Amino acid sequence: MVKYSAACLFLAAQAYAFAPTQLPSKRAFLLKSAEHDFYDQVTSEGASMVGKRRATTAIMPQSSEVTNGAQFVSAVMDETEVEGATAEDETEVSEDDEESMEEESSATTASDKAFSYKPEDAEIAARKLAKDMRKEENKIARQKVKAEKAARRAENGMTLPEFTAEILVPAAVVGFLGNWVYKNSKFLYDKGQADTLASYANEMIYHDGDFEEMKMCQNEYRRKLGIGPKRRKMLTSYLEQYAKKKVVSPQAISSLSYVFSLYNLSEKDAAKVIVKAAENLSTQPASRSKLLFFGEHILKSPEGLTELQPIRDMLASAYRSGGPAIVANAQKTIGQAAYKNAVIAAGDEQTSLTVGWELLGLTKDEAETVYEAVKSDGFQSDAKKLYGGPKQEFDEKGRRIDPKGKLMDKEDEDSASDGPKGSIFECGNCGYTLFPAKGREFKFFPDDFKCPECGSPKDQFIGRD
Repeated sequence: MVKYSAACLFLAAQAYAFAPTQLPSKRAFLLKSAEHDFYDQVTSEGASMVGKRRATTAIMPQSSEVTNGAQFVSAVMDETEVEGATAEDETEVSEDDEESMEEESSATTASDKAFSYKPEDAEIAARKLAKDMRKEENKIARQKVKAEKAARRAENGMTLPEFTAEILVPAAVVGFLGNWVYKNSKFLYDKGQADTLASYANEMIYHDGDFEEMKMCQNEYRRKLGIGPKRRKMLTSYLEQYAKKKVVSPQAISSLSYVFSLYNLSEKDAAKVIVKAAENLSTQPASRSKLLFFGEHILKSPEGLTELQPIRDMLASAYRSGGPAIVANAQKTIGQAAYKNAVIAAGDEQTSLTVGWELLGLTKDEAETVYEAVKSDGFQSDAKKLYGGPKQEFDEKGRRIDPKGKLMDKEDEDSASDGPKGSIFECGNCGYTLFPAKGREFKFFPDDFKCPECGSPKDQFIGRD
């Protein structure tokens, strides 16, 4: 039917092309109207294939009556005139209307051009009609296949290949893609959270001791971390970094006590957070020891101190025997060392016991003992006592000398007259050359020195600058 309708349109266009160029206005209008009715009738949405065939047959004349293109156009016009004459009201055209139509026929060719029909327009319309009808035929075929499949399933159920292709495979693909999206999203989210927590810990340590800045920093990063549980994560990250970077001191105890107050945790919950931070520091026993010290001197309740037992067990497990006693002594030593550093930091101008010994868990007698020991050393640290004495002098050859310029080591005096002079030494036998560091030449010429290349003794080497 598609080919038949397209042929009719194309034939009508060709016949019109060879017809007289100036048709009466009434005939041109009726021809155009018939064309539009034909196209609307065969392409109307929802019309059945039979209805389209009937519409085409009603407009198209019998092939025996069409002897050429002009006769076909004339037949279409005659049928259109008959249809117009037998309208619903069956009124006849008045004489005035006929006169107006005749006047229109003598108008300019502009009106005829408005209704002119080109062959290429008919070909485009035919192609569009064929395309629309193919779509409808394919749609009907698909619906028929679906209906047959549904009927078969209702009667026999779904076959294994159908179940695999329609349910298992799509479900597997959706599951794989969903899992991939979830893992990647979780990875990016966790990485972002870890970076934010690390930044929070570092900034809190940077403002350590400035309680106002620390409070603002905590509020800011709570907003950055978004919704969800974050207090324990923030505190755990902070404790890990604090144990790595800060030393035990009265000021550190005060800062950590203030941080714990910001989180409004019970002592039992605070102890659990300290234990979690210690578990994350499995390869750093020194940091674990500091966390245990901080916990024991910040928490006061028996419940909180009991919750710290896992950290004691971790540290004691590193020793074959006597682990708990060693850990307890180490904790006491940490407090004494921290107080000693506090006394040294206070300087030699202090005249009374340095504050902070209570925070470190020392008794007054223990604090006085440490204070007097530091005072007797002139409030100097061990490093200053070791390296802070008079500056050692050396001669041009790197040998130690006293303030008067004499050699301090006798072996240096014995070797001063031995060996060649200069900073570059060349073997007179084979040409092997040594370039010892300036001031250390004598170290390369012991009594049994020989040339590495030819075995010549050291007296064969010639020194030159």
